[in-house]
Amino acid sequence: MRILYINPFSGFGGAEQSLVTLLLYLEKTTDYDLHLLLPDEGVLSEKLKNTSVKVHYLFPPSSFTSLSRVGLKGNFQLILVFIQLLFTFPFYLFSLASFVKTIKPDVIHTNGIKSHVAASLLPMSLAKIRLIWHWRIVPVNKMVRFVLSILSHRIFMSIANSKFTEKSVPVSAHLVKTVYNPIDCKRYSPVEFDYTGYEFLKDRIVISVVSVLAANKGVDTVISALAPLLNESDSYALVIVGDEIYETSGHQGYKTKLEELAALVTTKEKVLFVGFQHDVNRWMSLAQVVVYFSEAESFGRVVAESLACKTPVVASAVGGIPEILEDGKTGFLIERDRESLNSLIDNLSLETDNLPLVTDSLLLEKVKILLNDHELRRKMGERGREFVMEQFSVEQHGEGIKNIYEQNVNK
Repeated sequence: MRILYINPFSGFGGAEQSLVTLLLYLEKTTDYDLHLLLPDEGVLSEKLKNTSVKVHYLFPPSSFTSLSRVGLKGNFQLILVFIQLLFTFPFYLFSLASFVKTIKPDVIHTNGIKSHVAASLLPMSLAKIRLIWHWRIVPVNKMVRFVLSILSHRIFMSIANSKFTEKSVPVSAHLVKTVYNPIDCKRYSPVEFDYTGYEFLKDRIVISVVSVLAANKGVDTVISALAPLLNESDSYALVIVGDEIYETSGHQGYKTKLEELAALVTTKEKVLFVGFQHDVNRWMSLAQVVVYFSEAESFGRVVAESLACKTPVVASAVGGIPEILEDGKTGFLIERDRESLNSLIDNLSLETDNLPLVTDSLLLEKVKILLNDHELRRKMGERGREFVMEQFSVEQHGEGIKNIYEQNVNK
């Protein structure tokens, strides 16, 4: 079977990590002919350098790459971009169609909304190729959702990374199947921290935030909420692991804003920004608590990875996170606001009446509970790793995707 994956981003975020894990698993367990199409070279292609996956490049028009769920804040701006695309996108589609005809895949597996759109607009002469959309995020813009719902008639199946995503995407229910993102529990496991270059952390109680630095990830909320604790004693340190990876508006310069906020609300450099880290598991293992307070999350990879490292998590109860984090058993869930509470109830019918609404003091309270109870942290950590190994293994993910390929190609 020949499979062409189309990814709209050459960098390396959570969606790309899941894709690489899948490709490596399929390379190891199947004889599939694996191809990956990217806009250009980057971290993602570098990750696959010594594999049998064939990586190709086709750069889309700038008006297409500018589409973003954060960068586009209203339909008017979206309409302007669509007008630009009328003049530039047909040339890209022609090049894409020519490339697909050359590769002759049995399956096209798209790994992002822009890729969904592009692949769905390929000529009908390529209709025999099975098209599968992989939902990594839930689109929120009404016009984008409308366009995707219209284009969904071209797909044979789509894959959601959580039950929340499955129930929230603009596709008929019979065309969506949940296959949870994979967590490599060999990589994400408790490890001893190498303090080289960070000797001052040896005597600190560490709280970690692991996140792409973007406005919707709630890192500013965490810094503000934990400031009283950090200022209370030199024993505490808040470590921010991650960096900016997106170029769209709303992302650029966000790290600088966070650094300015930290300097404003804390004393003596209590907040440490360590940037992107390849061995992120050691920072999760170092922490007594990981805090993840995203405004919207279709899955919540950082939560699962932290639990795999036996570190309890305090997280926002949004999107797919309640499917990963057991409130009171592997950490604490906190509702960000009433709107997100209603969204959860509408989409999942979860029992959320007992989940508290977020305030700075409440987030601080939950973190303090964990910091002050070593035995509770240990029990939550043990339970968290067991749960992740049971529910989100690489094998479960790989076999779930393989089953979808086999069922759709053989129809």
